Amino acid sequence: MSNVHIKGDKSLFVSKNAISRLKEDVKNGLLQDSSSYLKENCDYKIIDEKEDSIYIEIYNKEQKKKEENDKENDKENEKSNKQKLSTKLKNMREKRQSERSISHSLSKKSQDIPSSILDTYARLKKLDNPIINPVDFLNNKEEYKKILEGMIPNMPSNSPYAQYYKDVMRWIQ
Repeated sequence: MSNVHIKGDKSLFVSKNAISRLKEDVKNGLLQDSSSYLKENCDYKIIDEKEDSIYIEIYNKEQKKKEENDKENDKENEKSNKQKLSTKLKNMREKRQSERSISHSLSKKSQDIPSSILDTYARLKKLDNPIINPVDFLNNKEEYKKILEGMIPNMPSNSPYAQYYKDVMRWIQ
């Protein structure tokens, strides 16, 4: 004779007698519709059968669907969080590499560029605003001289960028 074990909330049964009927019907292989044992929107399933034991799970259909949806949402959120983290790490890596490349590219030509301009450029570059590299000024002095003459008067005088461009203008003249 096999034992029947019920997992789940037993308050989902219609009555105490329904628990006994389900156990007997499972032992005898005479299973009926779940409505004869359980309340509305509830169901059962046999989850494991062994030689001497049968395990049955009782569940609320609506609650089961909600739990499955929650699991799917958790998986989607986890993927989204992984993607966000991956993007953040990639951006940080790019920023770190760009800082290295700034100092590396500037160190090659630093003999020709005043240290005050190099320091100001490195500080302003970290602020993530577009700024012209002093090496570019070295390569195209005449072109940038014209650009700076039109740009400096339109900038606020207390702006660190205006000060940087004024220093560069003095240097390239």
